[in-house]
Amino acid sequence: MIICAFALCLSLVSCLGGSDSETIYTNMQNATITSFSVSDNDDVCPNLSSYTFTIDNYGKSDPQLSARVPNSGIIFNADSLPVGSIPDSLTISLEYKALSSIVFTQYNESGNIRNTVNYADTQYVSFDDYATTRLDLVSSDGQYKKSYFVKINIHKVAGDTVRWQYVAKDLWDTAEIADQAVAAIGGGLFWFKEYDSSLVTVCTADINNPKVWSEETDIVSTDSPSLASIYSWNNTFYAAGKDGSVMTSTDGVNWNSTESAVRFVSILGVQFATKNYNEHLHAIVKDGDAYRFAKTFDGINWEIGDLCPEGFPVRNFSQPLSDKAKPQAGNVTSRLYIVGGETANGDMTSSTWSCDGFSWAEFQQGFMPAMTRPAIIQYTLDTDAPKSLWILWPGINASGIANNDIYFSENKGVTWKLLKREFSKYADTKKIMPVGHVSGILNPNNYWMYFFGGVDSEGKQQANIFGGQLMTLVFDKIK
Repeated sequence: MIICAFALCLSLVSCLGGSDSETIYTNMQNATITSFSVSDNDDVCPNLSSYTFTIDNYGKSDPQLSARVPNSGIIFNADSLPVGSIPDSLTISLEYKALSSIVFTQYNESGNIRNTVNYADTQYVSFDDYATTRLDLVSSDGQYKKSYFVKINIHKVAGDTVRWQYVAKDLWDTAEIADQAVAAIGGGLFWFKEYDSSLVTVCTADINNPKVWSEETDIVSTDSPSLASIYSWNNTFYAAGKDGSVMTSTDGVNWNSTESAVRFVSILGVQFATKNYNEHLHAIVKDGDAYRFAKTFDGINWEIGDLCPEGFPVRNFSQPLSDKAKPQAGNVTSRLYIVGGETANGDMTSSTWSCDGFSWAEFQQGFMPAMTRPAIIQYTLDTDAPKSLWILWPGINASGIANNDIYFSENKGVTWKLLKREFSKYADTKKIMPVGHVSGILNPNNYWMYFFGGVDSEGKQQANIFGGQLMTLVFDKIK
């Protein structure tokens, strides 16, 4: 949900403009403001003077408001004041060339004048009791006039918070559903459901409107995909088949199965290209009783590689995450990450495993329990440092229990910690029921974290969508 700043400026009636013939607009430079600022006042908000005001001489930022007085401009703070700020006493500082009159006129919601402030007499202006404030200027020679509407924007919600909420609930009956997974190709979402009868269906939605899903369609395949292994690469879904085949689909409905001398167990994700190797997809296969790595560069031909290390999760780990090689580091190494899952002997792990394209390294965790199928989103707190905060919604632990305590990592999974201990404003998930095995997807258009489906501690599948969004990211960063 996009959160709009609350402007202390409502729709105006025509009487705000007075007589349109009074506004003369021949030489704007003779009757304009070149700088608008406010002094610090802790009773309004901390660091008030740091908020920059934009002077829009042509009224393009709010055409409907500007149209109330021909050729009027808009003065506003693009970076809104914190939620709860009351701008009842602002000390205004203006810069201009030469003016004979500077008057603030303030109106109620009906457009009637309620207050006037002559800037020559006082620089204190209160904005909280009035629907609209208009600034009228007259040049020193009296020939030119210019009007501005002054808006003090205030956040409606606290900016430095993540509000967790349900986006949709009980989308369909889950009584006969055995497993679920949601994956994306581009801006399309695909919700796969496996029924107790082993039938697998899929329905679709747009990532910008995840409440509305198509009717479910039975997938067409000679094998049944393991939903926990579904992964998209180059606009194609890959999955390990229940019978050990490698499966592919470009539309989520029609799947091709390719048998192999080895059994495919899981898809491990993509390794982006570097100077040392081309982009390729990893998988885990079972060769006799041994679990091995496999990779493909074209999605068709697979190379069988080394044995998986002891303690490596072979199934039910998180959806894989990939980082591209960095030019400043010579483009020599990209990284692939997975978290949690089950080892070959069925034990759960909490470790993060990372691959540099040649070998895998384990990062054991001291703060997070072992679990299966956690969901991870590479989130952004500051658009200058994208994907720097990883958010982990926990899976199901060894006792079969789901949880709603979120974990985070600021070092790409090397260390996971409870989010509420260091970022409590981001971790208020009490409205969300504990559920594991959800699918996590980020909408890059509005920074919404979406989590789909999942299973509760009683083993019941859920048909809900919940998520959160950092409030500050809905506003453009002021440079």
